[in-house]
Amino acid sequence: MSNNKDVLGAVEKVDRKFGKNDEYLLQDLPEETALGMKWGAQQDILKFKLNMEQKPLTRRGMLSTISSIYDPLGLVGPFILEGRQVLQKLCKRNNSWDEEIPEDINKEWLSWRNRLTEIEAVQIQRCYKPAKYSEVENITLHYFADASEAGYGIACYLRFVNLEKKSSLYPDIW
Repeated sequence: MSNNKDVLGAVEKVDRKFGKNDEYLLQDLPEETALGMKWGAQQDILKFKLNMEQKPLTRRGMLSTISSIYDPLGLVGPFILEGRQVLQKLCKRNNSWDEEIPEDINKEWLSWRNRLTEIEAVQIQRCYKPAKYSEVENITLHYFADASEAGYGIACYLRFVNLEKKSSLYPDIW
């Protein structure tokens, strides 16, 4: 599989992931699963696709829901942290694994769980180099970290400098 149709056209038909003929080279490229995430090959983006089953409103069900969100790159860590904090509140009360969640925690939990579909709106460009950017002369990594009693976080940025000495950041937030 590739996000480049010229490369796909050069691959033997029997070795292609999708389609054994050339028709699909005329259409948009399909999505592929990579590292537990979805790769939109046409746009070359990584995104999340959740398959959320309703779990019991118990400590075991909460842990199962949180653990079912596979995020190997830590892209939605801040969102998952909120669900873990609700579970942590329940654990501090020493509720058993299959005991129903108390009403106050249940309200917080359901609010968080109902927002899980927001994760599917997260889309990350797979290529860090800005589109139509000339040859890169220098790349530097900048990272910042902080912690609290609730959790810790890290923000990382790549700074590209091209031959014309113009710089660009990824993610492009400034």
